[in-house]
Amino acid sequence: MRFRSVLQEFEAHFHPVEPGSNVRGKSEWKYYGDGTYRFKISLRDIPLPDNSEIDLWRDGHWMLRLPVKNNRAKVDLENDSGSGIPVIKAGQVLHVKYAETVLAEGRYNAE
Repeated sequence: MRFRSVLQEFEAHFHPVEPGSNVRGKSEWKYYGDGTYRFKISLRDIPLPDNSEIDLWRDGHWMLRLPVKNNRAKVDLENDSGSGIPVIKAGQVLHVKYAETVLAEGRYNAE
């Protein structure tokens, strides 16, 4: 286990939007003192069959697509260039969508 200083961190907790949905989860974005960036999302209770795909939209802009397995979806990206890792800021809203249906949303707050 390595210890790094966190220079900047934003976190969002997801809550259901669609009636009857119970999607919950959390997202974290961190920038470390060693120049590393990390972006994580973990979602559970997604009411979709395995191999369905959900889309993540940040403030109206498509960000990425995740496969659903066992009613869950997750991503954990980390690198020292920031390449492929979305830039997150406080106040931004992330929507979890299936087709045009918003299943959940969360707002990023500074930690």
